[in-house]
Amino acid sequence: MLTGYFLIYNDKINLKKIVCESVYYGLFATLLFIISYALGYRFDDISSLISLLKYVVGDAILPISKGNWWFVTAYVLIVLLHPLINKLFMKLNEKGCIVAILAIWFVYTLGTFLDTTFYSVHELALFYCMGAYIRKYNVLGKVTMKKGDRFVMCVMLILSIGMYALLTSYGFQMSTDSIINKGISKIITFFVCGSVIVPLSSFIIFSLIGNLKCKPNSVINTLAASTLGVYMIHESAVARSVIWHGLLKVDKLYMGALFPIYALVCIIIVFSVCSFLDIIRLRFIEPKMIGIFNRCEAIFVDNFLVE
Repeated sequence: MLTGYFLIYNDKINLKKIVCESVYYGLFATLLFIISYALGYRFDDISSLISLLKYVVGDAILPISKGNWWFVTAYVLIVLLHPLINKLFMKLNEKGCIVAILAIWFVYTLGTFLDTTFYSVHELALFYCMGAYIRKYNVLGKVTMKKGDRFVMCVMLILSIGMYALLTSYGFQMSTDSIINKGISKIITFFVCGSVIVPLSSFIIFSLIGNLKCKPNSVINTLAASTLGVYMIHESAVARSVIWHGLLKVDKLYMGALFPIYALVCIIIVFSVCSFLDIIRLRFIEPKMIGIFNRCEAIFVDNFLVE
């Protein structure tokens, strides 16, 4: 939603930062795999030389197109397509924009339910268009934020998150039974939770934060700049297995009475460590990578583009 909100009036395509970050963390994931494998950690889904090469070579050479990070792959595609989306949105009136969003929501819902290849792109397209609509028609300015309104929206948000947790848990419990129960499970987890509760909760959070009146905070800005890095560090196939199964043993402690507390502590530790690592990258490594990218771009323009 933030991407759509800020890019609706900007057709410029700039992928330098996301490409450099993807390359860096692709190499990071490959290095982590080599080190952990050398130390004796074994990955469950490695059964052949090809699957081994996917870990060693795939992350380093094809960090975006390999699909290791679904969000990054979908984000790059949306950024490449956003000038076209913007032109469409600029030509539509408010009713047309709402119809377009509902059409994308339908495609996204159907794609998620059927587990189609590009459902993640549909998801980002939906939220991009929601953010674009909010910016174009000044929805944040129309949403009143009196104390009573904030209280109601906070209650709605808490109820939405609670319903998401309960329905998701119930849906996964039913997914092991009969075919009918599996179908009901999919409807609960993908339609009710993914297609209704998530967009609604996202809009509420966006409205609450968008209407806050606060001064710029350097700590918040620093943490916000590192959130994508946090995601890319711990959500790669290699790090996910090493961190959650190898180091923290989350799968073995899942049924324990103190698991909620343990999970919260683990999340705080993982976020803190990953934020620290990404802040180091932002301060010392990214400027050099951007410089290399710019030099390569200049060489390409000078030697391979028609004047």
